[in-house]
Amino acid sequence: MSDRDDVERKLRESEIRLQQILATLPVGLAVTNRAGDIILVNEASKRIWGDVIVSGAERWEMTKGYWHDTGERLAQLEWASVRALSGGETSLNQLIDIETYDGRHKTVENSAAPIRNEDGQIVGAVVVNEDVTERVIAENGLRFALEELKALSLRLVEVQETERRELSHELHDRIGQNLTALGINLQMLQGRLAAADPEIASRLDDSRKLLAATFDAVANLLSELRPRVLDDSGLLAALEWYASEFSARTGLQVKVVARDLAQRLDAPFETALFRIAQEALNNIAKHAHARHVEVSLTSTQGDWVMSISDDGVGVDAKADGAPRASGGFGIVTMRERARAIGGRLEVRARPAGGTSVIVTVRGGP
Repeated sequence: MSDRDDVERKLRESEIRLQQILATLPVGLAVTNRAGDIILVNEASKRIWGDVIVSGAERWEMTKGYWHDTGERLAQLEWASVRALSGGETSLNQLIDIETYDGRHKTVENSAAPIRNEDGQIVGAVVVNEDVTERVIAENGLRFALEELKALSLRLVEVQETERRELSHELHDRIGQNLTALGINLQMLQGRLAAADPEIASRLDDSRKLLAATFDAVANLLSELRPRVLDDSGLLAALEWYASEFSARTGLQVKVVARDLAQRLDAPFETALFRIAQEALNNIAKHAHARHVEVSLTSTQGDWVMSISDDGVGVDAKADGAPRASGGFGIVTMRERARAIGGRLEVRARPAGGTSVIVTVRGGP
């Protein structure tokens, strides 16, 4: 009798310990028999579902669950516990929206695994539910905020480009024309005064040279603000024009290569890619100590890829192995411009030395 009492005592202690463990679990846990009837359930599961229905047949009949991604209702055979009992499948983290037995709506991660006896026969299932409603709400809120930020970023870029275009046209129409007229007047004065007063003629000649330099500076400023070739002829023509201007100004040899280009991109996409190329080339001129740069533009099945590769000093590696380029704020600016049009920007170290800035965006039909 003492042995029997000892066994019963140990059994009661084990049951108490099991109940304590189940009570402290932060996730809902239920154990079913072969028929699907619940024989053990913890408090967390009751908090998730409300008054738990014990009978398997009734529970499957009354339980309402919907796939979180599609909103389609789960059929009985799609529930993790049913699959565990009928086919011995283990299902992990089904993300489903449920209607609890007391009428509330929640999102849970639903998992189940079969329980087998010594002969390998399925005798039940263990079901685990985690209430992730708050997490999903937070993730959806963050996703919505990111989409709003992306839209705002794109709108700011559009406003900036509109202002640049208007300012460029205003400068061209007013200052450009005035400088041209002033140059003509100086030329006329110089022609009339050259013989009468050589000193005045010399000063007028200096003024004309200064005026020409000012005109060139204004022209460069107009091009930086908004190159007309981008609007008139498209991205490729604008890149070729800018590469020529950039090479003349910095001494860097810049080559533009285009492959398999389809129709033109929409204006916001062309503007963003052109500005990224500008920023990348300016970064190279300031930090890379390069001699040659290649700007490549390709289009494949609606995906546009632009890469700017140089033969300079390359990029440093951060602690996590990701590249870190000089002129960090320029990289951030380029990445945000790419994100604003739904694109992706990468900075890679080239095996032979130097750096590649690669932008991928879907902008075709």
